[in-house]
Parts: sequence; structure tokens; C-alpha cells
Amino acid sequence: MFLNSHQDSNCSSACCTGKRRHLQSDIILRHQTQLQKAYLTAPLFHWEVFYKDDVDAILNGTWTSRAYWEGLSSGMVSLDTLTSLCAPGTQEAVDKVQSKIADGSFKIFAGPIADQSGAVKVAEGTTMSDDEIWNMGWFVNGVIGTIPQN
Repeated sequence: MFLNSHQDSNCSSACCTGKRRHLQSDIILRHQTQLQKAYLTAPLFHWEVFYKDDVDAILNGTWTSRAYWEGLSSGMVSLDTLTSLCAPGTQEAVDKVQSKIADGSFKIFAGPIADQSGAVKVAEGTTMSDDEIWNMGWFVNGVIGTIPQN
């Protein structure tokens, strides 16, 4: 089992420890003793990249509100080094894909993508727009769970 966690809590790590489960979690949890037997990696958010542009714009009077979708190519997001719990060769495979994401040659939300029921939500040869990603109200095939309907 693989869990993904993005909060400052050790609940996910406690769930994983000793149960042959692995975790991708926020970096703040990496060095907790109980997590060292479950932690694989984490996204790292480099907020200084985001805030530098905003602070500069505020200081020169040009700041406006905006949607910010930068990632690997801007240096805003990176991935922590994989731990020894990952199989040999995994870091190299991850590095290769990260490079392709950063240079734009690999699109994460490119079709075909199916939902949990197997229905194709993104057709082959198309890529989801930012608006479609932001408003995505479904889980991809293989994800266990449901999205509450409000």
C-alpha cells in the first residue's frame, strides 16, 4: 500500500510503520524516527521562488492577483531524494521523468486517462487544461476512495 500525505501530522506515518506500507509525505516528517521505516520521498515547495517575484512587484507597484501554476521548470517545486526503501534504479527513473516534465516533453495530465470506473475522461492525444485540472471532480483509475458530493 502507498499513502500520500500533505499535512504536518504523523498520523499517516503511524499508519504505515511496520505494516509494509510506504509513504510520500511532507518533508517536515522525514526525520521522525517512526517514519524512517516508511518514508519514500516528498515534494518540496520552494516558496522563495514564488514570493520573490511577488515582493518585487509589490515594491515597484505592479503587483496584481494571479493564478500561479509553476512547478519543476521554475524551481518552485522539486522532489526530495528518494530513501533507501526505494528499489535500485528508482532514483534514476524518477530523475529522467522529472527532467522531461521540466522541459515540457512529458505532460502529466495527457490522455488517455480513465476514472475509477474505467471511463475515459481525457482522450488519447489531448491534455487537460489548468481549469480542467483545478476542477477535476473524479479520481483516476487505481485510486481507492470517493469524493464527497456537496
